[in-house]
Amino acid sequence: MTKVLAFAKRFATDKVLGKAIALAADIHKDDLYGGGPYIFHLLQVLKTVQEQDESIEVQVAAILHDAMEDHPQSESRISLFLEDHDLVRVHEILTGLTRDYFGKETYNEFLDRAILDRDTTVVKLADIQRNAAPKPGRTEHHIRLALERYIPAMAKVTKALLAHERAKNG
Repeated sequence: MTKVLAFAKRFATDKVLGKAIALAADIHKDDLYGGGPYIFHLLQVLKTVQEQDESIEVQVAAILHDAMEDHPQSESRISLFLEDHDLVRVHEILTGLTRDYFGKETYNEFLDRAILDRDTTVVKLADIQRNAAPKPGRTEHHIRLALERYIPAMAKVTKALLAHERAKNG
């Protein structure tokens, strides 16, 4: 875990982001994504939003985007971290990125809610792009999921992001 965290810290463009990366790595320490540590998926999403010159709030949301959904017991820990660093906006973004499984929210209902906010849309698009990307060793299930869920979702979220950008730029 120490080597993974040392690698992950390379993505920290500021002190708060470095702390958010450490928090995400700890929350997901036992999780795997594609056979490797889950933090690598989160770093790919972070790198995508960094390449778009997104704000520190969007970057922190990118690294924490799965934490509340995958580990609901961590919500108070995340909330405290965000309060301590005056990142109230990040909590709003994360709430938009967290699917309500208990309320039986479908994936499409979740997407419709997520794309209402520009910053949430940015992070969700980066996440979908990473989820849909071809990877070695993908099973037939993953390929089917990419074709049936992620490719249509990518089109929907991209369209929403373009609408947000048009609205922002007048």
